Amino acid sequence: MNRAERRSRHKSERTERRNNVSLAAAVKHLSNGRPNRARQILNGQLNKTPMDASCMHYLGVSYYQLGDFDKANEVLRKTVEIAPEYAEAHNSLGNLLFEIRQIPESVECFRKALSLNSNYANAYTNLGNALRQLGDLSSAEHYLTSAIKIDSLSIRPQYILSSVLIGLGRASEALKVVDQSLKIDPYCQNALAAKVIALQMLEKYSEAEKLQCFDNFIHSLKLKIPSSFNTESEFNSDLCKAILSEPSLTWEPLNRVTRNGAVTQNMLNNPNRAIKQFEKILRQGIDHLKSSLDFDPDHPFLSRIPKKYSLTFVASILREGGWHPSHIHESSWLSGVYYVDVPIMHTTNLVPKNELIDTYKNSGWLEFGIPDYSLPEGFSPITRSFPPEIGVARCFPSYFFHNTVPFTGLGDRIGIAFDVYVEDS
Repeated sequence: MNRAERRSRHKSERTERRNNVSLAAAVKHLSNGRPNRARQILNGQLNKTPMDASCMHYLGVSYYQLGDFDKANEVLRKTVEIAPEYAEAHNSLGNLLFEIRQIPESVECFRKALSLNSNYANAYTNLGNALRQLGDLSSAEHYLTSAIKIDSLSIRPQYILSSVLIGLGRASEALKVVDQSLKIDPYCQNALAAKVIALQMLEKYSEAEKLQCFDNFIHSLKLKIPSSFNTESEFNSDLCKAILSEPSLTWEPLNRVTRNGAVTQNMLNNPNRAIKQFEKILRQGIDHLKSSLDFDPDHPFLSRIPKKYSLTFVASILREGGWHPSHIHESSWLSGVYYVDVPIMHTTNLVPKNELIDTYKNSGWLEFGIPDYSLPEGFSPITRSFPPEIGVARCFPSYFFHNTVPFTGLGDRIGIAFDVYVEDS
């Protein structure tokens, strides 16, 4: 090799090292929740190496994390076009399609990823989850079990498998999988939620109630309005204006559990005066609630009462017929909703499904206890419903399944959903 060839090789190696450093930095930003910074790095890198499939893939992931699904779709499709053997890119495209509710198409992406890498645990998990959503529980069980065999310490396929086993009517097996999940993470909200359902199916009601006692764990806080306002109505009117003028307010965003309604991003990212005032009085209410709870080292909620905590606020506006499907909050300790405005609603009482349900479903009410996955025929979970009340913050452990009943009536229902995150070291 002559001198010119050596110089060319060294230059190529230096360029490759710089590219790898940039890519590693972008991936770290994505892992640490900084997708915008990752996007900036990756766009810069692609200007230099426009056919770099790895950079293109992670750029698509950054757009996905930013909620720009159209751009993510464009970039990820281009990635698999130029690199059809790139299993991770097919998996990421599948995740995007699942998020935008194109589930059959996501299944094909996950299958393609597995055809390229038969040892890809995450793709097995994603395929199992997608098949669960499509109602193919037997196939879902197969793929989730495959994921666990490859990576037994991954918690996600285990708690999804527990919900599949619940749907198949195999509560005892589901409970064993839940317990294995809780060995990995004692505070896994999905596993705790599934444990409640499995225990109820097995008629172990006292054990289930230790985790999900509506009387003990659902709290209604009447917040004290700031002294600068004469009435509660005046304060809530100020909050309404803040929500309606929030730039991130989006009608039926695909990545939120809202139907016939609008949702904001976290309003504490750039809070105005009204939101700052609301944060102050809500913290006062949460602090009072915390002081009333009795510490229990053996309970997944009462053992984590935080000394320090952070908050997120997401406002929503529901129109007539609007509703929030059943869900939990995976990462927080306590969740809740503050009712800013409630329209006059026409209520329709429905006969309870069994004697364990002690309230009626009413239009617009907040309902607890119904999971977001299929249940075996003949089983009805224990539920409880609460009416929306202006000026009240309804709080509950984040692993409680909850949804809203669609309402009929005039006007919009406006609320602020909040999550409390443990910050103790």
